[in-house]
Amino acid sequence: MSAVSENGGGAKGATFAPLREPTFRRIWTASLFSSFGHLILGVGAAWEMTRLSSDPGMVALVQTAMMLPLMLVALPAGAVADMFDRRKIALTGLGFSILAGAVLTAIAWFGLTTPWLLLLFCVLIGAGVALAGAIGCRQLGDVLGRLARARGEQVAVALGGGREHH
Repeated sequence: MSAVSENGGGAKGATFAPLREPTFRRIWTASLFSSFGHLILGVGAAWEMTRLSSDPGMVALVQTAMMLPLMLVALPAGAVADMFDRRKIALTGLGFSILAGAVLTAIAWFGLTTPWLLLLFCVLIGAGVALAGAIGCRQLGDVLGRLARARGEQVAVALGGGREHH
């Protein structure tokens, strides 16, 4: 049987086949928007740092402050995801990020932001995102595992950005 008739549309149809799975589509879309929001936060925080400090090192530290928690929290968060209810852990991480973002917003509204305070809140927001992100990766990995068995591993891994967690 040809590849076109097996997957209903050739290589292009096979590539996007996992998006027909509602659970995968919801997690993938949420991950996409979350990543986009994290990028916007990085730009906004770096822009604010240029206003607060003329030191290019401080501007560079914004990205470090946002990404360091991903490196430090991802591995323990993955272990926590396997031991406890993933939804509660993910909501805790997101809630923590929202709370830290709201406090930073209030501090900025009142004009009390300092370079080191901005960096601190970037670390806090990044930690919450890292915790929730590790849970999201695990959930996406579960869906990818089911899709890999049902439709072909290469397709599921390609749409998941290469994150295969079994």
